[in-house]
Amino acid sequence: MAKKTKPGQSQLQFLRLFLAGKESNSTLARKNLERIVKQSAIDPSLVEVVDVYEDHRTALDNKIFLTPTLLIGLPGREARVVGNLQDVDSVIHQIEAD
Repeated sequence: MAKKTKPGQSQLQFLRLFLAGKESNSTLARKNLERIVKQSAIDPSLVEVVDVYEDHRTALDNKIFLTPTLLIGLPGREARVVGNLQDVDSVIHQIEAD
């Protein structure tokens, strides 16, 4: 079960990063996600990384057609961030959105 990391922050259920092997944008997205998790004090057990080269079925089931894509699971909805997650503040805003 997700826990609140800051007063007023939504209950994060999962962060699922879809990437394409060791492609440059995928590598950068993974590093940026690690930074976001540390900066926002997110429970690392909520983070899942899916390499579409190894597990394309999960990508298709989640309607992921571009990589990298971060799927943010929040109560009652999901948000998506497409790209290398370089705009850390924008990603954190999506995670903390009510």
